[in-house]
Amino acid sequence: MTSEEPPTVAEGEKNFEPEPARPLEKSVGFNAKRAGNREVLGVLAIIVAAILALYASVGPVTSVVIRLIPFSADEAVGAKLAAFQRSTSRVADDARTAHVRELVATATTAIGHASPDRALTKAPVVTVLDDAGVNAFALPGGEIFILRGLLDAPEMNDDVLLGVLSHELAHAAFRHGLRSLIRRNLLRTGAAMMFGGIDGGTGALLGEGLTLGDLAYDRAMESEADKLAGEVLLALHRPVEPLANFLEKLDNAASLPALVMNHPPGRERASSLRAQAVQP
Repeated sequence: MTSEEPPTVAEGEKNFEPEPARPLEKSVGFNAKRAGNREVLGVLAIIVAAILALYASVGPVTSVVIRLIPFSADEAVGAKLAAFQRSTSRVADDARTAHVRELVATATTAIGHASPDRALTKAPVVTVLDDAGVNAFALPGGEIFILRGLLDAPEMNDDVLLGVLSHELAHAAFRHGLRSLIRRNLLRTGAAMMFGGIDGGTGALLGEGLTLGDLAYDRAMESEADKLAGEVLLALHRPVEPLANFLEKLDNAASLPALVMNHPPGRERASSLRAQAVQP
């Protein structure tokens, strides 16, 4: 073999040095994956559509779920929140507490007459907290907390207080607190009821970290509670004007309590109350 002759195959293999391995492109081969803009946008569109569909169905789905859950679940949720509230707040030794209990009993009876299907199962427990805030709130099941600042407000009288208490008790009667919890935990509650029954659904609602913030009501709920409060005042032959004036003054408050932030404007609420009073 002369030096000008080409090398044999065997000789060529001895001198061959392969190139370093390079990763296979995802767009090549049997398991090719293409992530073009069109495909990404398509996936995003499906996700957005699913979220919008779930949001649109929350109201009807919540109504179905809540009909399956007994009122004892409201009371269990309320008891847990009440225990926490008492452990973190100072209960006021207020001489007016007994009178407040009488007004709560009056409002509870009136709500039962005005809306029999919304009647609370028992007289609510009443607690006055030693807090200067101007507020009151009813927990699921009906237990009610009143801040001393509400009782000390210059505009406070029995007509105003009865209206405020009726509004808060209406939230419990309409099960607004439980509705809010179900909305926030719709998938978890539904799955718990499917696999663990009613008790499992209640357990899901009583999950760790439950706070008053989880009971935030939307404006429709607030308006519904205002309407029932107006009905209670009128049924008891009480004037709505003192409560309407009080609600208007809330608009001018420097800072509103957290549970009042989702309420419609005070002027709007006062106008609705006055309209109720003049209806035939």
